[in-house]
Amino acid sequence: IPTPTPTPAPTPIPTPTPIPALTPTPIPTPTPTPTPTPTPVFAGNIAFSAANFSINENGTLVTNVTVTRSGGSAGIVSATVNLANGTAIAPSDYNNSSIDLNFTDGDTAPKTVTIPIVSDSLLEGNETVNLSLTNLTGGATLGTQNTATLTIIDDDTSTQNLVLSRATYLGGAGNDEASAAAISPSGDIVVAGNLNGTARLQRFNSVPGSAPLSDTNLGTDVNDMEVDRATGKIVTVGNFGIKVFNSDGTTPVWSQPGIFDKVAIANDGKVATLTNSNDTVTLWSAAGTQLATTTLTGTDIRPADLAINPTGGQVYVTGFNQVASNLQTPFLRAFDPSLNQIWNTWDYSNSQVTGQNLGADSRGVAVTFGEDGGLYFLGKTDGGNNVFTRDGEDITQSLGSRRIQQDAFNSFAGAGAGSFTFFAKINVANGSIDRGQFVVTQRSNPPVNSANSFSPSAIAADAAGNVYIGGGAAFQLKDRNLQQINGQPVGNYSLGEMAVMSVTPDFQTRRFWVPLTATGDTDGAKGNVNSLAAGNGKVAIFGTVTQPNAATIASEIDPNPLGGNDAYLALI
Repeated sequence: IPTPTPTPAPTPIPTPTPIPALTPTPIPTPTPTPTPTPTPVFAGNIAFSAANFSINENGTLVTNVTVTRSGGSAGIVSATVNLANGTAIAPSDYNNSSIDLNFTDGDTAPKTVTIPIVSDSLLEGNETVNLSLTNLTGGATLGTQNTATLTIIDDDTSTQNLVLSRATYLGGAGNDEASAAAISPSGDIVVAGNLNGTARLQRFNSVPGSAPLSDTNLGTDVNDMEVDRATGKIVTVGNFGIKVFNSDGTTPVWSQPGIFDKVAIANDGKVATLTNSNDTVTLWSAAGTQLATTTLTGTDIRPADLAINPTGGQVYVTGFNQVASNLQTPFLRAFDPSLNQIWNTWDYSNSQVTGQNLGADSRGVAVTFGEDGGLYFLGKTDGGNNVFTRDGEDITQSLGSRRIQQDAFNSFAGAGAGSFTFFAKINVANGSIDRGQFVVTQRSNPPVNSANSFSPSAIAADAAGNVYIGGGAAFQLKDRNLQQINGQPVGNYSLGEMAVMSVTPDFQTRRFWVPLTATGDTDGAKGNVNSLAAGNGKVAIFGTVTQPNAATIASEIDPNPLGGNDAYLALI
């Protein structure tokens, strides 16, 4: 009998796991949505994009005249551009009809303004048009730059007729002497000179025959003067020290005693002075506090002029070193705003010069900043074998292609003893010569190896970079027999006659070269162009006439010689 299979024990039923009680999730309280603050709606500010614009006389734009909308763009707005005479005169120079501008809703794109310019064949120099904004609509407001100046750049690059808008003698019956001229930001012609026995600071406008706007007695001899191109402040120096005036030429700002020969002023009001007797350069604050000083060193150094960078404050000094009893060498030195020397150009020693068989005495005469922001140098030399023919940093290297030659009036061929001109545009950063040119007269016309003297005395450059040179000429200027002033032929030649010339920015074209001798004058006029100034579309000539008659305008203050040496003011 088989053994029975045991019955398995029943599987126990597990005890169920208790279900935990559900905790209800709290419902968050909604955060109220803030009501947005409405964004203010503004139509915008309407303004010119800059204070100065320029255009060529043929209508080619150099700097667009633009009007901007900023700070808002809601709605349709409009404005009117008004045009008024500066030195340009409507309708002969431009069309002065007002111009309407429109901005659509949301439109902030700058608007270009087209101004019709009249091109002519007159050599008028650069001229200006005054621009203003009016008649705003749609809730727009005027921006800060609501006026501007448009410069019309004269494109008549070569002429035999120099147009003078002013030309007069200044001074009295005794000897008078011109010192310096400048043109203020407002367009005033400012001159300083020793007139009728006293040192005077005078301001003129461009209207022929008009009396001085101001006439300030400086006291003793005045040697130099310059105008702040930003504010119009005027700084003068002489035996009375330094005197600074507001743009009115009468309100004193600050002064310092002493004797100073040359002065320059930057746009921030800092003043640089040069005292030749102790070869000292000094920098002064806009309030008249001395900031720095340095003494120029050399074998026997003879400083002649200085300039200050209007925006950077660097100081530039030129003159010459008497490196040997029979040799003078030019120098141009740059200093930082603490008067630490940065670089020098030429500045060669006796052995360096004679080692290259360069024996002609050469000097720095003047240095200036043009209205175009460029640094310009004026020098003189006694012969063709001079250091100006060489690189300013390496005397063994020729100036090469940077020496610009147009014709025989830039050539020393056939030159004997004399005084000849060299001018150059200089790189402000390192002193290298961007380009340079010689100027000579000739003993025959057309010239055949007969170079003659043209002795330099003043230099300036306008906003377009055209360069202006003043000097005294020996026979003769190019095509002298064809030259005219205000449509009248110039008078007869006289040795040492005052003459002015201008060349284009590339030095390739001579715009004019004219003796300042009155038509019909049989004896000729001679003297010295003491100063040239460019600004606001004008060029001022300020000189001393030692032998009349210089070219004047009949309706002027003093169109006739006054006696003795006379100061002479003319405006291109």
